[in-house]
Amino acid sequence: MKPTSFIIFVIIILLLGRLGGNYFDLCC
Repeated sequence: MKPTSFIIFVIIILLLGRLGGNYFDLCC
């Protein structure tokens, strides 16, 4: 996988965490 793809994947997870607090709580 390219580093850029990994960065985009992380950004998407962060956005999901902000939209739905449940994902953020489960992740961190």
